[in-house]
Amino acid sequence: MSNPRLFIAVPVSDQVRDVLDNWARTHKKKQPFRKWTHPSDYHITLQFLGETAEQRIPDIISSLQQVKSDRFMLSIGRIGVFGPKGNPRILWASAENPENALKELQQQVSEHMALLGYEQEKREFRAHITLARDYKGDSNFQLSELAELEGVLQWQVDRLELMSSQLGSTPMYRALHTFDL
Repeated sequence: MSNPRLFIAVPVSDQVRDVLDNWARTHKKKQPFRKWTHPSDYHITLQFLGETAEQRIPDIISSLQQVKSDRFMLSIGRIGVFGPKGNPRILWASAENPENALKELQQQVSEHMALLGYEQEKREFRAHITLARDYKGDSNFQLSELAELEGVLQWQVDRLELMSSQLGSTPMYRALHTFDL
């Protein structure tokens, strides 16, 4: 059996998940992405750990239990893409927090994982929720054709989760451990 692929994430609220799911359903027919994210898999990745030996999981849990943060509010901002504008790799919704609490939480998680030997991300943290992957359209993708998000777009972040990827499953991610803030 192979080692689990792990990452640390902030989940979205049920209400935000529903808004994102409804938005995605209206765009799936018109926007040919190879894979649309299952609504149960919506999250904000704080740090990707990759394939991790099972025996390391208790140390990861112990270290994440030391992460301290007050609860804070996040809101969904704009829709955007990573990759070439006409042929994007990722379609996402931004997650915004003017007080920088999410960025501070991500930095804390990254520092705790660095103490366990996990490499810190060199790119700037860009909080987002992946909605779809790999545009496969015959014509160039047009971000301006997408409707704005409408509905409950704000939620309280009250926990983070150690997640495992179950490749080939739907939904694909499951929480191994939850850490209340």
